[in-house]
Amino acid sequence: AVKLDKDRFRLGHTKVFFRAGILGYMEEVREDKIGSVLSWLQAGARGKSSRMQFKKLQDQKLALYCCQRAIRAMMMAKTWKWLQIWLAIKPNLKCTQFGKYK
Repeated sequence: AVKLDKDRFRLGHTKVFFRAGILGYMEEVREDKIGSVLSWLQAGARGKSSRMQFKKLQDQKLALYCCQRAIRAMMMAKTWKWLQIWLAIKPNLKCTQFGKYK
């Protein structure tokens, strides 16, 4: 709300009358208020966008670490003799529900 002295304006039955220069002052105050609200809104939107982009990059980084870990484990397992023996024996075993016995 804009605080004005009583002598700066008069109220008619259907209109508000301002003294000289007051209307320009009111326009300046209005522009300042609109500018501050819009800059606040724009800052909030940019902040939200930046946080979403950062979260996306974090998720991609974690997915990359997971892929690297899986590839590293696969490369180590290729040369591990116990796994080679297990993969050679497993198809010939009659029991296929190994998950129950772990």
